[in-house]
Amino acid sequence: MDAGKELFGIIEGGDSILVAVGIDEDEEACGIFFHRIAEIKNPSKRTEALNLINDLNHRYNCGKFVLEDDGSISALHHIEIARDGVFSPRSAMDSVVKVFDAIEKNYSRFMRLQW
Repeated sequence: MDAGKELFGIIEGGDSILVAVGIDEDEEACGIFFHRIAEIKNPSKRTEALNLINDLNHRYNCGKFVLEDDGSISALHHIEIARDGVFSPRSAMDSVVKVFDAIEKNYSRFMRLQW
C-alpha cells in the first residue's frame, strides 16, 4: 500500500469503515485495523456496547473488537502474512475477509447501539 493511501470497506446499506494495514519490519506479519465500525456517543449505551464487544470477542477468533475512549468501535487483527519468507496473499486476504464478515454480520447490532 502506498504511503498516504487509505482503504475503505463499505457495509451494505451503511457507512464506510476505514481499514488500515501496518506491516512489521521483517514483513512476515501485519496488523489490520478496522476503524469507525460504529460510534457510540450516548454514554448510557457504553455498558451495552461493552457487552456486545465481549460477546463478539468470545464468538469470533478473527479479530479483537474494542470500544475506544471517544466511543468509536474498532476491530484489530494481527496476522502472519509470510511463512519462511514467502508471502501468502491468499492467507492475508482471507483474514481481512473474516473480520469484515464478522463486522457485516453484526452491523445491525452496532447500529442499534449507535442510534
